[in-house]
Amino acid sequence: MLLYFTDNDVILKLAAYQIFWEMVASLNIKNENIRILPTAAKVFSGSRKISKQFKPTSIERAKQITDRCKTIDDYAICSTSEYQMLACTDGIDVGEALLVAATQTEEDFYLLTSDKRF
Repeated sequence: MLLYFTDNDVILKLAAYQIFWEMVASLNIKNENIRILPTAAKVFSGSRKISKQFKPTSIERAKQITDRCKTIDDYAICSTSEYQMLACTDGIDVGEALLVAATQTEEDFYLLTSDKRF
């Protein structure tokens, strides 16, 4: 099964333009094949930076997207050596480390991020 691991920035930016589900449809992706960070909804709700950058309607759309997608099982992944190594690497944040480590057991996947540093 082909999985799509998606970071928060992709969700927010596509939600702002109301094109997240259009992107999903254009790539013929099923909702159950999308994996998001387990903290996505909370980050969208509680970040001042996000509330300054995005309209409330865009943030609400992003939260609705998180309701329809499966989250990464961070409990199983956080104990892996790959995650531990990535989380300790300068320039890689915890969410990016979790996304990469989550792909370890998958044969077919895409990692969607809008972070140019990543």
